[in-house]
Amino acid sequence: MQWAGKPSAPVVQALRWLGPEAAADAQVVSILNRHLPDEVKRDLFQNSRHLPGWALPLARSITAGQAVGA
Repeated sequence: MQWAGKPSAPVVQALRWLGPEAAADAQVVSILNRHLPDEVKRDLFQNSRHLPGWALPLARSITAGQAVGA
C-alpha cells in the first residue's frame, strides 16, 4: 500500500471510507483544511498521485498553498 507509514494515511483512509459524494462535502473540506497539521497536508500534496481520481480535487482543496519543498 502506497500510504503505509505516511502521515496522511489516516486522512486517505477516511476519504476512501467516506466515498466520493460525502468526501466532496464543503464542510468536510473546511474541517480538514482547518484542523490538519501542515505536515499531513504536505504529505497528502506530495503523494496525491496515488489517490483515486475522484479524490484529487478534494486533496487539492485541502492542500491549497502547500509547497512541495516546504
